[in-house]
Amino acid sequence: MDMENLAQSQMLSPFFSIVVPTFNSAESLIRCIDSVHNQSYPFKELIIIDGGSNDGTVEIIQSHQHKVDYWETGSDCGIYDAFNKGIQRSNGNWLLFLGGDDFLWSSEVLTLIAAEIKYVDIRKKFVYGKVNHISHDGVPIKTTGSTWNPERLMHTQTPIDHQGLFHHISLFKKFGLYSLKYNVVSDYEFQLRVLSIDKNCCHFFPIHVSGHQHGGVSTFLNRRLINFIQGDKIRIKYKIKVPFYRRLIKYMGAFFGGFRRKYMMNHSFAK
Repeated sequence: MDMENLAQSQMLSPFFSIVVPTFNSAESLIRCIDSVHNQSYPFKELIIIDGGSNDGTVEIIQSHQHKVDYWETGSDCGIYDAFNKGIQRSNGNWLLFLGGDDFLWSSEVLTLIAAEIKYVDIRKKFVYGKVNHISHDGVPIKTTGSTWNPERLMHTQTPIDHQGLFHHISLFKKFGLYSLKYNVVSDYEFQLRVLSIDKNCCHFFPIHVSGHQHGGVSTFLNRRLINFIQGDKIRIKYKIKVPFYRRLIKYMGAFFGGFRRKYMMNHSFAK
């Protein structure tokens, strides 16, 4: 879309930038690309930031570049560095971040979200819906996303799954980009950075936004305890007090969950 039409569209309708960081995502990337390309809503762009893949991901992007508005490949400093590059390249006033394993749930997602945004209080800068978490073979595991409650900050998990969260561009202008200090929980840090200032900037719209393939970077067993420790530091930084029993449950889940996942992975690969 040329800049003149883009400027006109943003005056009338939300314009969405879908940012997708990839690294060796050849197995599932076409599904992600097509889920954005097939949206009925016209005012959108797809930005792919690849971290130097060597599994055929780049070749897939090249063969589908007519569906991609901007892409680049090269070494980076991880997922959130790619997020930041995508933000800097974006033209939209609303941004959604998907992984290469993620996909928009239906072809009407952006149409429905755009219609909702037009009637939402302009002070709501986080607009989000539901995320369907699925296994590697497509079996549903759980669905997350519910009406916003500031009490959610008193839990240890990220308040809103980023795969279902549309960020208004003004947030990044006001609060800055994603921190590269936290390698797998910087989306959590950014949300607390915003929500520690304004706990009521969130609006929930009960539609299924995306599918998320469970088992990403933050669920690797050697990361679970690191996530917990980094999360604690972030909560201290923003003076978010979580009851001790919730922290204990999270710690035990991270510790024993790692052993459980290792057992399941070993037995799965042994078959």
